[in-house]
Amino acid sequence: MDSSIIENLDRLQDQHWLASSLKGQGDLSFKGTLRFSGEWRGEIKGGVGSHLFVLQGAKIFGSIDVDKITVEGRLEDIQLKAKHIHVLAGSFISGKIQSEKIAIDDGAILEAQLSPT
Repeated sequence: MDSSIIENLDRLQDQHWLASSLKGQGDLSFKGTLRFSGEWRGEIKGGVGSHLFVLQGAKIFGSIDVDKITVEGRLEDIQLKAKHIHVLAGSFISGKIQSEKIAIDDGAILEAQLSPT
């Protein structure tokens, strides 16, 4: 098999998607990248190097602990801990945030207590 195909397959191995029809609760853990567009109540925890994308229309209530997060959806009454946070236009976050670095785009709403990690 071509080595470039194997490299691409290895990169896709840690790529995960959860659809907008998903509504769940409890503890969710992942490694790699997770693109989330459903609704979740509970804890979401990523492994080393994890990147969570909270897509437009997604809602998460509870706690999140990841290396990197990009938010387009809603995080409500959240306890968020991440090394890097990017809050995109149209998104909403309320709760407590711990981070080394946060970028907030124009049009994003942030009603949160911020503290360094």
